[in-house]
Amino acid sequence: MRLFINQDALEPILRARAAELGARLRYRTECTSLEQDADGVTAVVRDLSDGSESLVRAQYVVAADGNRSPARERLGIGMHGHGLLSHSITIYFRALADLGPLLKDRNQGVHYVTNPLMRGFFEHFGKPFVPPQGIQPATATSAGQGTGTVSPSSPLMAQPRGSLAQVTAYLLARPHGAYSKADVEAIAGDYFAIAGPLGLDPLVAASQMIEETAHLSSFWSQPPRHNMAGIGVTGEDGVGVSFPSAHVGVRAQLGRLLAYALKAGTETPGQLSLIEEALSFRPLPSDHRGVAPTLAGLAGPGRWAADPQYANKIAWIADQVIGAA
Repeated sequence: MRLFINQDALEPILRARAAELGARLRYRTECTSLEQDADGVTAVVRDLSDGSESLVRAQYVVAADGNRSPARERLGIGMHGHGLLSHSITIYFRALADLGPLLKDRNQGVHYVTNPLMRGFFEHFGKPFVPPQGIQPATATSAGQGTGTVSPSSPLMAQPRGSLAQVTAYLLARPHGAYSKADVEAIAGDYFAIAGPLGLDPLVAASQMIEETAHLSSFWSQPPRHNMAGIGVTGEDGVGVSFPSAHVGVRAQLGRLLAYALKAGTETPGQLSLIEEALSFRPLPSDHRGVAPTLAGLAGPGRWAADPQYANKIAWIADQVIGAA
């Protein structure tokens, strides 16, 4: 019997069990040196967010850092055998059609494909699939065509389409960088406490944050930058806007969304106050005010994101979040 379990499904189980046993989990951290003595091992680890280094003392070190393990190399442990066996690529996709008739109700997990040009296999999931960190979902939908509760044509200004419990559960089920459980709960709470009373759908706003920050694990989202929506981030080193706290970062994202959704002069006093606060960090061209009454308006040249699938990705995440709690 062969058991297949995907990394995105296995790692949350291992992480939760490690935390139950008292393990301290560190993200964006690398081990730079190891020194063994008669009583144990001392490791020097570096925080990749700010470059600071600290010592970790333990009885053992497990070199579980991949086939190119730097820890193994530092210990002088060589490799033997065939070495590289193949090059492969993993593609995650959603089938919009019902594949049940093709599978003929048989209990099948993997289908292998062999032909002269390419070999591989298909693996299917019995539950809604959430891509691993950094993987963007492929989709066959286009702007204005959604298949779930949220679509690219969904208005930004709307009653909450999801709950605080659902957003919190979704985030806590995935790696969330340096943010603690309490931090994540507070961040999720800010979306509902701030966006909801101003008429902005907190589910859509939180889903944008999840897309932009890879569920609170991206470099710019981490302290001390607290950038929740890639504001001013271009991909160039050091280019982006930092905020003094996650709370302020959330407010800046929500105020900027309001500026995209509402034409100048149509805001309530509360909406206008948050817009002005947000645009004090990074101005928005006047001709961008009110261009995004729906999710689709956030995508395009010069908009929040140039990616034409940006709205689809946010909508897809929102529909996943709704089923998370």
